[in-house]
Amino acid sequence: MKNITSIILLFVFILTGCSFLKKNQLENNILKKTDEYYHLEGSKIYGKHNKYISDGGILEPKYVEDVDIETFQVLGGGYAKDKNSAYLYDGYIRYIKDADIETFTYVGNYFAKDKKQVYFKNKIIKNADPKTFNLFKDKETNTPETNLSISFFSRDKKNLYLYDKKINVEQNTFEVLSWKKAKDINNTYILDMNKGELFIEK
Repeated sequence: MKNITSIILLFVFILTGCSFLKKNQLENNILKKTDEYYHLEGSKIYGKHNKYISDGGILEPKYVEDVDIETFQVLGGGYAKDKNSAYLYDGYIRYIKDADIETFTYVGNYFAKDKKQVYFKNKIIKNADPKTFNLFKDKETNTPETNLSISFFSRDKKNLYLYDKKINVEQNTFEVLSWKKAKDINNTYILDMNKGELFIEK
């Protein structure tokens, strides 16, 4: 009888231990990758700002609905994915529709792509080529505002983009001069970074 009891207790201990280790490992793995934008609380994954004040009221925590925790992974820049969906957290949890989950990756500076299309935040950059898409790598400057401006440009083999919009410039000679100015071989441009537009300086 003692042997049977010992076996049962050992079996329960093993199950409990495995469950604890699995849960602990899962939590540690997720927390290591989710410090910046996401965190695990119980069986839910929340955006980083658990509670915050808006218009005088405290908003409830924002969590990812129907998330598959075991396959959930943070990609960077607020992007994440699990086996079912791709997500963006920018103060709100946004679901990226029609993303190809298997190939969905973070490029940098709020840009992401999959084998079908390219995204700036949760917006599709129309006609951008995922195979050749990358960040626009202009020269580094000593001005933080200029470097910030540069970070919102991207390119593929045919075009340059500002945020989610194609811009009509000569891409091989295009250069960002400051937060408000850029140039190429043909023109000098005025940048409106608030609207994501540029205009030929007259």
